[in-house]
Amino acid sequence: MKMRGVREVYCADIMEFNGGPFDTLLGVMNGLTMVKSLGRLPAFLHHLRRLTGPNGQYLVDSTNLRRSAGPELNALLDAKLRDGQYFGELTAQMEYKNKRGTLFRELYVDQETLIDRALTAGWDCDIVIQQENGRYLARLTPLQY
Repeated sequence: MKMRGVREVYCADIMEFNGGPFDTLLGVMNGLTMVKSLGRLPAFLHHLRRLTGPNGQYLVDSTNLRRSAGPELNALLDAKLRDGQYFGELTAQMEYKNKRGTLFRELYVDQETLIDRALTAGWDCDIVIQQENGRYLARLTPLQY
C-alpha cells in the first residue's frame, strides 16, 4: 500500500484500533464476516463510529443469503430460523487436498437488519448497489445529532 502512495497504513485488529478520525472506512469481500455474529454487530458499529469523522462514511458489502442460496443452503437457513437463530451466522471450514482447516464463523447480514442495527448504533444506512443474487453495497454515514 505504501508503494502505491497510501500515506498512512495500519495493520491491526479493528476492534483494538483507536486511530482516526477517518473520512472513509472500507469493508469489502463480505466486510461484516469478521464480526462473526449478529450479537456482536452493535459493538462493532459503535466502535467504527468512533473511528469515523463527522462527515465520514463506512462502505461495506454483504449478502442476503435468503436471496442467493440454493436449495441445500436454503434448507439450512430455514432450520436456523426455526431454531431461533439468525440465518446469516454460518460456520465454515476450508479444505484443500483432504486437509481441513480450523472451523471459523462468518456473518452475512441482510439489508433490513443492517439498516436497523446501523440506526441503533448511530449510523444512517443507504443501500448503494443491490444485485439480484443478494449481494449489496451499503454506505453508512454518521447520524448528526
